[in-house]
Amino acid sequence: MLNLKLMLVEDDDELRERLGKILTRKISAVFLFANPMEALEKFEEINPDIVLTDVKMPQMSGLELIGAIRQIKPETPIILASAFSHSSYFQQAIRLKVEHFLIKPIDVDELISEFRRIMDNVNLDLKFTTQEKLVAQYKRIVDVSCLVSKADIHGKITYVNEKFSQLSGYSKKELIGEPHNIVRHPDVPSLFFKNIWETILNKEIWQGIIKNRAKNGQSYYVETTIAPVLDERNNIIEFISLREDVTKLIGAIEDAQRLEKEKKDYLALIDDNIISSSTDLNGVITSVSTAFCRMSQYAPQELLGQSYHLLRDPQTSQKFYESLWQTITKNEKWNGEIKNVAKDKTSYWVFASITPIMNSEGIKIGYTAIEQNITDKKIVEELAIRDHLTGLVNRSRLDAIFEYEIPQSLRYKTPLSIIMIDIDYFKSVNDTYGHLVGDLVLQELSAILKIDKREADTVGRWGGEEFLIILPQTDINGARTRAEKIRLATQSHIFASVGSQTVSLGIAQLEQNDTDASFVGRADSALYKAKNMGRNRVMG
Repeated sequence: MLNLKLMLVEDDDELRERLGKILTRKISAVFLFANPMEALEKFEEINPDIVLTDVKMPQMSGLELIGAIRQIKPETPIILASAFSHSSYFQQAIRLKVEHFLIKPIDVDELISEFRRIMDNVNLDLKFTTQEKLVAQYKRIVDVSCLVSKADIHGKITYVNEKFSQLSGYSKKELIGEPHNIVRHPDVPSLFFKNIWETILNKEIWQGIIKNRAKNGQSYYVETTIAPVLDERNNIIEFISLREDVTKLIGAIEDAQRLEKEKKDYLALIDDNIISSSTDLNGVITSVSTAFCRMSQYAPQELLGQSYHLLRDPQTSQKFYESLWQTITKNEKWNGEIKNVAKDKTSYWVFASITPIMNSEGIKIGYTAIEQNITDKKIVEELAIRDHLTGLVNRSRLDAIFEYEIPQSLRYKTPLSIIMIDIDYFKSVNDTYGHLVGDLVLQELSAILKIDKREADTVGRWGGEEFLIILPQTDINGARTRAEKIRLATQSHIFASVGSQTVSLGIAQLEQNDTDASFVGRADSALYKAKNMGRNRVMG
């Protein structure tokens, strides 16, 4: 049984009670509401882990309820269920950051699986936050108990904590950028420091007691540990030092060891779960996390040193990447969705935040990206505009394309044409062979309609056995030529289980005073004219 609190908001009494009984057997706490206003009043008291709500309800819609919940507790995971699949619902759900969208009737197994996924993500976020706080606490402990400093590969100080500054008598400003011999005692021979450098440049840790001199000339002794920090190529990038009074030697070493283990565990957790990468100023990959490799399907050695172009989706326009680079080269943060291609050539989507990497002197040395896998969200968006049977765009998407293409054509005085296609005697196909065979005919015809399709063209299912093709930059003669090719290709094609099949086609070119309705209406009239004149022909 899943240990979570679910708030279920559903105005259909029968569905609510039936779903409530099923979920009660699988979830530790289920709270049922028929009225969204009542659910909202009880939300803070119940404080649910997940909210499952319908779209259309009296008094307040599911989308309005979600908006209100986002004002109270923005991070609450919400699943939206509806018997309707109109794209506007998907779009609003995405804007409201809905975790998942279900089409009724609800598949309980799918729903439970989604609950598990959501709770796994919540638990992971909680673990990440806990680890982050733990590391911060350890850093605070080390800063309070130890003298900490860092130096670059030339020995110049890049960081000191407050205790180091207090003990040396120098301010942080006086120390940063200076060599470590600023606190060197003249009694200590050069051979002593030569041994230290030989050890740490050999990528080994040096430990021992050092006699230093403060700004006021006073001597002090510190038990010191100096360690080189290595990058992913095992090259030294800096040195970190921990210093303690001799009397605190044992405690300081133990604290450092515990901190190092917690730091490694924390970094390993980040590496395994956070999709991250870094590049140099030219876009050459310099580091990748394990999560990044898992998503891209490349091993680290296959990515490091390679250009980020390796992951580019070839269908993404060059202008997209030019805009991205214009932003980050100005030292600004870029946020957006990117489509990439994995090693096995499958596509995946991420939401990326890309920021410049600055060195200790404030000079930009590269870029780092933190990414979130949003492939599932993009699939939902795609489903919202696709006809599930044929894979073509649906009526809603065709309407949206009309809203863009018609004003474009009228504004720039470029031709725009459409082809309306209807399968001849399709009813007899369904009556004779059944709807499953009829569906196969629709799918085979969909493939024929995409013959000679240009990137700018749109082929969609208008409804039933009717299809529509939108042809930008195409006049009536071009539409007629395209339609005739489709007619002949259909006529010569042998359909599975049916054999020969024909189509009738109506064409129209956009006129100055056309609306989308009048434009389609003329193509539809031409189509019916083709049918009345014996079918299997193009009219317009």
